[in-house]
Amino acid sequence: MDDTAAFSALRQVLIELFGSQAADIGRDATAADVPGWDSMQMITIILTLQERYGLLLSNQDIDRLHCVGDLADQLDRHLKASGATIAGSGP
Repeated sequence: MDDTAAFSALRQVLIELFGSQAADIGRDATAADVPGWDSMQMITIILTLQERYGLLLSNQDIDRLHCVGDLADQLDRHLKASGATIAGSGP
């Protein structure tokens, strides 16, 4: 299901970077599906997630990212492991 807190947080980052067109991005979307999503934007996405949520990705983690859902899953695992929550999604 697309509506996890991690996916919603990632989608918000994508909307900030790519505008309202990113609101319809699904878990299976790739960088090729989003106009303007290039390697520099990917770095910006990763750094934004690191800054906001403390997500640190190794080179191997990044190599395994094939779609938006993969990145959302990485964020979800990080949040669960750290016990962190996304503002507005916790109890």
